[in-house]
Amino acid sequence: MSNSHSIRPWIEGALLASLAAVLSTIVVFRMPLGGSVTPGASVAICVAGLRNGPRIGCFAGLGYGILNFLLSGATVLGAGPFVFDYLLAGTLLGIAGFWSSRPLLGILMGQLGRGACHIASGFFFFSAEGYSLKALQISAAYNLSYLIPDIVIGILLFRGFWKKERRYKKNP
Repeated sequence: MSNSHSIRPWIEGALLASLAAVLSTIVVFRMPLGGSVTPGASVAICVAGLRNGPRIGCFAGLGYGILNFLLSGATVLGAGPFVFDYLLAGTLLGIAGFWSSRPLLGILMGQLGRGACHIASGFFFFSAEGYSLKALQISAAYNLSYLIPDIVIGILLFRGFWKKERRYKKNP
């Protein structure tokens, strides 16, 4: 295997992380309680995993998490929220690569990992309710209010992309 073949997936992962970071700056709409819906930013990381495996997908997700933090202008309220909301949430999107033969399932699993990180962050670090069921419900409602539309938009865009890519692979 030549170097050009072994480096290509890593470059593609970095490019998809950059694409995701750019897409994350485009706001389709802002939710009333906070959070924003983008044109499928996080799905670009899932694509990195689906095309090149979970290792490269997770690497791309980590890069995306760092870029997303830097571009967001967010203030770090501690190591916990930074790790959960940016590093882990981004990285877990790359696990989509474990389901490359079933891409929609892979995207769903990556997004579930991301969502779990955001909900845990809200529960552990931002709750005014203490560690209670109500705090968990508030965190889930807040985070799912923007994550679900973001995921749906991303999947719709992905389906069109994936159909074109499969057609291209059959007839190069």
